[in-house]
Amino acid sequence: NFEKEFWIDESNTSGFVNRRQIYKDTINSTLQWTDYQLRPNFLIAAVIAPEMFNKTNIWLALKQVETILLGKYGIKTLDPSDYNYVGDYVNDDDSHDYKRAHGFNYHNGPEW
Repeated sequence: NFEKEFWIDESNTSGFVNRRQIYKDTINSTLQWTDYQLRPNFLIAAVIAPEMFNKTNIWLALKQVETILLGKYGIKTLDPSDYNYVGDYVNDDDSHDYKRAHGFNYHNGPEW
């Protein structure tokens, strides 16, 4: 059941939860905390297969996206409160900052 596996409700007590009333980004990731990241990927699933989503839950999740991810130019690729968030994309960053060097953060925050 999609909702059972992906929906993070208000009562979820996992130590990995950063946001509630969102859909998980992944399931059974090697790095468990990444399952709980707020990313816009579920929006594609909601358009392609809306029957998988509980109507109340999808509206709550859409509100979270609007409040947290929607920006002036598009949708952020990651929740700004996430540890891995780096909002500016600079492909020619040759530093040793693993979070952003060589465009690593392409999917970790920039608004597209």
